[in-house]
Amino acid sequence: MMNISPEKRAAAVLKGIETRRRNKARRELEEKEKADECDYYAQKLKALKAEIAHLQEFKEFSKISQSLGCKAFYSEEQIVQNSLAWERHVGVYFLISEKKVVYVGQSVQVPSRVQAHNDKKFDSVAVIRCNEDQLDRLESLYIHFLKPALNGSYNGAMAAPIPLDRLLAL
Repeated sequence: MMNISPEKRAAAVLKGIETRRRNKARRELEEKEKADECDYYAQKLKALKAEIAHLQEFKEFSKISQSLGCKAFYSEEQIVQNSLAWERHVGVYFLISEKKVVYVGQSVQVPSRVQAHNDKKFDSVAVIRCNEDQLDRLESLYIHFLKPALNGSYNGAMAAPIPLDRLLAL
């Protein structure tokens, strides 16, 4: 090794330094990847433990629900899957009490309008969807046919957007 020129010796030293740098960078990258993998599995484990706790809680709530006489207790996922969109419903609605239509109305936002009927006694609601331009005719048709008690009358005729004689002439 003594016969090596200073230039070759300097090149060998630089090559060794560069090899050590590459090896160090590789080790640091491997350590970071291992740490990231450990973090990933730690998060997965934490999520699984939370899911197990939630399932145990669901089981307890199901038991309580059954003790109250309920046939089923639904998970959030089941509730969401079976939900109906709260959207703009245009149509004619029917307020029903004891299996009898007691009121017929119309709205471009049926759910909100039905909620506003807190002065009326009813136990269920039915809706017939239609276009806005059909609301008056369809509501009038049902009011004249069903003669619901809560719609009222005017001079002996049912109060509706379109009088019966005019409705028949359409």
